[in-house]
Amino acid sequence: MRATMAMAAAGLMLAAGSAAAAAPLTYDCDTNEGSFSELSQVQAGPAYHVRGTITPLRWAEDRRWAPSAQARLENGSRSIAVRIMRAPREPQATFSIEVTDGGEPQTTVLGRVGLNEALPFDLSLAASGDAAVQVGTERRTFHLDLGPNAKASVVCSTGDFLFGELDLGG
Repeated sequence: MRATMAMAAAGLMLAAGSAAAAAPLTYDCDTNEGSFSELSQVQAGPAYHVRGTITPLRWAEDRRWAPSAQARLENGSRSIAVRIMRAPREPQATFSIEVTDGGEPQTTVLGRVGLNEALPFDLSLAASGDAAVQVGTERRTFHLDLGPNAKASVVCSTGDFLFGELDLGG
């Protein structure tokens, strides 16, 4: 009886540990001028998903690098990303979707976001290559084959960006 109860308790702890590992996280991506930070993991695929919010908390100034943050799925020269980037001395940043399919990136600017404004995003890619991207109230669809073992990541540079409710889908 004791052995059965101990095994049941161990099973419950393992199940709880798995559920906790899958819980969304918060990542305060705070970088100096001209520096970047990245949080990433490889997903088996061929379907992928990353979602959360990006909140710009501080813009830094650098001669070469703009304050920016992104959530991205990539495999080699193919990628799809939700991006926030602030031009020098602008009060707000633009947010966009960037798709690269082996060539030059194709950028679709969707709107603007200011400091302390949370921007929700949801980027999903089906095994068929059909991608759906929701950024704020804007939704776009694309087709992009990333194949197996793509990297899901969030990156920031030259500022402080809070990634909230972050789910890298792994």
